[in-house]
Amino acid sequence: MAKLRQIFMTAGDMARWFAAVEEKLGWKIKFVPYGPFDAPQPEFANCLDIPNFGVSASGDERHKRHYFIVPATANVVQEPFRLNNGQMRCTVNPQANSGMVGFDPSGVCAPTHVVTGEFDTALTDEGSVTLDKALSQVLRKQCTISGTAAVGAEALELHRAGYRLNDRLAAHPASDLVIRGLGKRAAAPGRGTRGGSKRRTNG
Repeated sequence: MAKLRQIFMTAGDMARWFAAVEEKLGWKIKFVPYGPFDAPQPEFANCLDIPNFGVSASGDERHKRHYFIVPATANVVQEPFRLNNGQMRCTVNPQANSGMVGFDPSGVCAPTHVVTGEFDTALTDEGSVTLDKALSQVLRKQCTISGTAAVGAEALELHRAGYRLNDRLAAHPASDLVIRGLGKRAAAPGRGTRGGSKRRTNG
């Protein structure tokens, strides 16, 4: 079974995902921006409180803000550091914290695309592994799965209506994630398949 990493989801899809994860774990989570920043950043107890959550204004996943998902009770260390020009910045250092999973939100770029998001962790502490596992397990129950990508219910309806699933507007349509059986378009001949769907490749 491929490890889930990519998500195509609306704000509503992601809110339901995290609510189900909290129910599964029996504890709350929060979201901490990953920098660097000029000053320590506010933490968010609810993903829907994050400004412009679930919206991709640029249509390019490289322009999204990055977050860590952590237990709500975690005391997250935001460390200061000095740039070469002497200016001070602060950031969340994963090595100074534990129980963290990196998260880049998916976003809708109306009226044409749902831009990919991602989640993953390189940490091996019990908290990080448990959270990462719960995130994946809930996705498999709530979403349509294609290889390493999960498509939320609302995002799937947008896809049915013609929205493309990719990481940026400029990507070639041949690199879109295409889910078989939706009656949207046929998969290109000769492209590899897994789990009944054509795998996405970056354009």
